[in-house]
Amino acid sequence: MDNKKTIIIVVSIISATIIILALIFAFVFLGSISIFKKNKPEIDTNITTNSNNLVETLPQIERDKGEEYEGKDPFDENILDGAKVIGIYDTYGNKSATIQTTRKTYTVYEGDTLGDSDWVVSEITDNTVTFVSGDKTLTLTKE
Repeated sequence: MDNKKTIIIVVSIISATIIILALIFAFVFLGSISIFKKNKPEIDTNITTNSNNLVETLPQIERDKGEEYEGKDPFDENILDGAKVIGIYDTYGNKSATIQTTRKTYTVYEGDTLGDSDWVVSEITDNTVTFVSGDKTLTLTKE
């Protein structure tokens, strides 16, 4: 009786091993498991162009040919022109402010320079941020 039980156990182990090896072979070599496949993103080759074969990017300002841009030179611009105080924060007496300019948004503390300009934050109150550059002073009020 013990021999029959031993034979049944051995046959069961061999059968289970054969089944496991067959499944591993099927998944690995036939590529049925997605982790063994290389996932390549699909590239959209359907690109719409205008009549000059130029791709238009958005946002785009519509202008007629020959129309000149009227306005300030962006490289000659005062960084604080059009700037807004978005928020003023007080963390344990250490005040900071978030300033939004036409190009970037900055978080500044008293004594910080705004971007790569000459404007230095001289004071932050509950509602205003004061900047100094040489003999010029500019105060922005929180909106």
